[in-house]
Amino acid sequence: MELPTSSLYLAVSIVLTGIAILWAIWPEKYMAWLQAMKQKLKMTPAKRDFLDTHQKVEQFIRDSSRRQRQLEHEHPKFDEETRRISRDARRKRLEQEHPKLDEKTVDQIVEDMERMPQLLRDAYRKRLQQRCPRLDEATLDINTFLMPMPPQQLVERALIERMHLPEEVRMQEVAMLIVIRHFLP
Repeated sequence: MELPTSSLYLAVSIVLTGIAILWAIWPEKYMAWLQAMKQKLKMTPAKRDFLDTHQKVEQFIRDSSRRQRQLEHEHPKFDEETRRISRDARRKRLEQEHPKLDEKTVDQIVEDMERMPQLLRDAYRKRLQQRCPRLDEATLDINTFLMPMPPQQLVERALIERMHLPEEVRMQEVAMLIVIRHFLP
């Protein structure tokens, strides 16, 4: 069976194009692979072990952060009974520490305190992006995940000092103030 010449030319041109593409890409990847292998061979076993362990820890933190975010979206952290108990304890402590505050102000601070952890994480992430704009999303997630929470009394005092401001302005200002003053100056 004989192939028509046009089919033969088509097949030859496809093969030549493939070879040209392979020729253009191969040296870059091959050279990069060779350089990586040379660097790995230059490393002492201790350095290689440290690098492997560091990569495993980084991956574990990324996975943990991803799982935590997924769990936060799927399940609320506390059931309603736990929230009620926490709110009542916070209200009672505020009334004891600040007897001059009226009931409406105490209730407002208790509600604001429930929203503060997420606002603090958002403000921390925003400030971290401002300070280190080249960080990727995974590194930002890791740093936000590992962020410590400030003492509740510190947040409550900042909220009480700014009760004259509108609610959203007060919340954003307190979150950014705490992050700048205590975490990322």
